[in-house]
Amino acid sequence: MPRWVFSFVVVLASLALLPFACIYKARHTHSPLPRIHLIQGMDNQPRYKSQQVNPFFADGREQRPPSKGTVARGQLAEDDGLNRGLDEGKWLDAFPMPVTERLLEH
Repeated sequence: MPRWVFSFVVVLASLALLPFACIYKARHTHSPLPRIHLIQGMDNQPRYKSQQVNPFFADGREQRPPSKGTVARGQLAEDDGLNRGLDEGKWLDAFPMPVTERLLEH
């Protein structure tokens, strides 16, 4: 085998190992810079603890007041007629509450 063919095969084999060496270096090198996120998620957005000042809002509060009509978890009054449309295990024939203009707007 000619010497240049052997040299070419050795160089080609060395270049074939180059991507694996780069991957190894990237996995085992620590950097003070943050990682690059191709898809930005919630893991690198600013966070605020409870009762902390948040300059984003005009009032400076971090926690927003609950929306009007919010019900805490576990505090919902169970009514099968309103929630599931059942009355003693049978389907209701009519709407379970009077339909008013206020209800339609809600």
